[in-house]
Amino acid sequence: MSALNRPDPGHGRDDRRWPGPYSVVAAASSPVTGDSCPDESRNTGHAPRVTGHGPRATGHGRGFSLLEVLLVLAIIGVSAAVAAPRYALALGRYRADLAARRIVADLRLAQAHAKASSAPRTMSFSPAAGQYQLLNVPAPDGKPGDYTVVLSAAPYHAELMSVDFNGGTQVVFNGWGLPNAGGAVVVSAGSLQRTVVVEGATGRVSVP
Repeated sequence: MSALNRPDPGHGRDDRRWPGPYSVVAAASSPVTGDSCPDESRNTGHAPRVTGHGPRATGHGRGFSLLEVLLVLAIIGVSAAVAAPRYALALGRYRADLAARRIVADLRLAQAHAKASSAPRTMSFSPAAGQYQLLNVPAPDGKPGDYTVVLSAAPYHAELMSVDFNGGTQVVFNGWGLPNAGGAVVVSAGSLQRTVVVEGATGRVSVP
């Protein structure tokens, strides 16, 4: 049968109805429920929007418990108890070394002044006062009087334990920088001690 003589669908003997465009529109506009609905990210091309609700979005965390605070305090206390003796030992060593180096430097200064002036210079120690003086040497800070160093004050906080120059507490350098007697000065800070030695024959000053 030719296309011109074919019965029109929906008329005559053929009662079938061809689907019209309304069925496609209905299918597209009909509500979709269940798992057949695509998620928002596939429809729009963007990630799902975060509402900001919930405990993580608020930015508030839980506080510390009393047990945690006590545990931290206990750790700090133990660390301090371990570190304190080491700190005290290190501080005493630093101060003893500093005081010994100052005594060495000033003994050499007395020698240099004696050589430069070709006249004797005396360095006198006062263990009870924790200080010493370079007689006839001006104070470096411009103050009146002789050159004086107080070892018991800052930054040394040291103690003159003993001074022995042939039984005396002072040493005299002649115009050639040689001492009238050899001897030793013992200085301490905390539990640390340092000894400054002056050799009688050569005038060499050192800390063994």
